[in-house]
Amino acid sequence: MAPASSFTALLQEWELFRSRMLGFLQSYDVILAPVHAYAALPHGELTSPESSPAFSYSQTDTVTGSPSVVVRAGSSAEG
Repeated sequence: MAPASSFTALLQEWELFRSRMLGFLQSYDVILAPVHAYAALPHGELTSPESSPAFSYSQTDTVTGSPSVVVRAGSSAEG
């Protein structure tokens, strides 16, 4: 089990990142980005650790708690 100080340091690092991102976003009204680098997975399927970098477009919003919305933009060849 990790000591409480490790958890506290992680929370401080997270808050510093969040603060920096909020400062960066002050210059922009909206940011458009894909949710995922590939076509959507079928409902009920979980991603593997190998595919998690494909979510890097939306991970910043998740970590910072920024409001976001997803709009369907089409279909893949697989439907």
